[in-house]
Amino acid sequence: MSKSEGGQHRRATLITLACSALGLLSSFFASVYFSTSVFGWYTVMSSQVAFWTAVASLGFLGYFLGHIDAYRQQEKNLFFLPVVAALVVGLLYAVFSPALWVTLAFALFLLVSVIANAFVVQSQISKSPLRVAFFQGVPTLLKSLVVAGFLAVTLAKAWWPAAPEDQLFAIVFSLLSLVTLLLLLSASQRTFKGVARPPLALGFARDKNFYASWSGVVMAFSFATAIPSLVARKTNVETAAYFGIYMLFWSVSSTLSISLVTNRYGYQLAHAFNQRQPAEIVRILLESLKKTALIMLVVGGGVVFVALFLASHIWPKFADISTFLSVAAILLLLKCLQSWTGMLLALPRYVMVRTSVQLGCIVLFIAVLYLLQAPSVLTILLALIAAELLLTVVFMLYTLSSMKKIKRSELTG
Repeated sequence: MSKSEGGQHRRATLITLACSALGLLSSFFASVYFSTSVFGWYTVMSSQVAFWTAVASLGFLGYFLGHIDAYRQQEKNLFFLPVVAALVVGLLYAVFSPALWVTLAFALFLLVSVIANAFVVQSQISKSPLRVAFFQGVPTLLKSLVVAGFLAVTLAKAWWPAAPEDQLFAIVFSLLSLVTLLLLLSASQRTFKGVARPPLALGFARDKNFYASWSGVVMAFSFATAIPSLVARKTNVETAAYFGIYMLFWSVSSTLSISLVTNRYGYQLAHAFNQRQPAEIVRILLESLKKTALIMLVVGGGVVFVALFLASHIWPKFADISTFLSVAAILLLLKCLQSWTGMLLALPRYVMVRTSVQLGCIVLFIAVLYLLQAPSVLTILLALIAAELLLTVVFMLYTLSSMKKIKRSELTG
C-alpha cells in the first residue's frame, strides 16, 4: 500500500468514526429530549428503513463485491435497480399507513438510504475508500440533521401551536430527506453521465450464491432492525421506544465487536480457510474468542453500571428503565458471542446454515410475540432473550463442532 493509499484509508476511518459518534450522540439526545412517542416513532422509522435497505440493496449489491466483472457490465442498471425496489416498498407502505407525512418520510428516507448504499458498493468496486466512508455516513448524517432540526422546531413551536409533535417530526424528516435525495440524485447523474445503459441482464439470478449472499445479509439485519417495528405493531411506539434505548447500547457493542474482532480477524480467517490451514484457523478463532470475552466484560459491566446508577436520571420518562437495561445486558452479551461465531458462519461453506437458523429463531420470536396477550416491555424483552439464547447456543455448538473438524483437518469442498 502506497503512502497516498494509506492516507486515504486513515481519513476514511476518521470519517467513519466521526459519523458513528455523531449518530450515537444524536440518537442519545433524541432519547433524552424527545417525547416517548416521538422517540418511539423515530426508532421505528430508523429500524424499518435499515431493514428494507438490507432487503432492497445491501444483500443484492453485496453479491457483486465478489463478482466485479459482472457488476461493471451492468453498472448503471444495477445501481438503479434497488431504487426501483425501494419505490415499490414505499408504495406498499402507503397502503398500510394512513398518515401522508409518515409515508412520505419513510419513502424519502428509504430512497436516500438505498441510493447511498448503491454509491457505497460502486465506490468499493472503484476502490475509493473516502467515497465509501462518506456515503456510508449519509443516512447517519441525515438522521442527525433531523434530530437537530426537530429540536430547533420544538423550541419555536409557538409558530405551530396546534400541530402534534408526531406530525412536526414527520414534516422535518420529509423535508430534510427530500433535500438529501435531490443531492444524491444530482451526484448519480454526474457519476453516470455518458455511461451507456445496456439491456438489463439477470444472469446473476441463476447463481445460488446470489441468494445465499442476499438472504444472509437480510437475516443478519433482521433481529437487530426489525424488533422495534414488531414491538410497535404489537403494542405501541412508546413501548418500542425502550428498544430504541437498547439500540444505543447495541450500537456501541456492535462497533466494539466489529472494530476489535470482525475487522481484525475476519479477513485472516477467510484467508486461512481458503488456504486450507487448519491450525491457523483454530488459532484465529481462539484468539478472537479471548478478545470477544474482554468486550463482553466491558459491555456487560458498562450497561449494568449505567442501569443501576444513571439510567433513571437520564431517562426519567421511561418507567423501570433500570430494570429493563439490567436485563438487556444479557441480550448484548449474546450479541457479542454471535458476532464471534458470525466470522466463521459468514464463510460460503456455512452461510446457509446461519441463515436457516436465524430465520427459524425470528419466526419463533414473532409467533411468541403475537401469542402474548398485552405483554409488558419486560415480557417482550425476555421473549427476545429466549430467541437470541437459542440462536447463540446453536451457533456456538455448530462453531465449536466445526472447529473440532477443522482441527482434524477435515476440510472438504
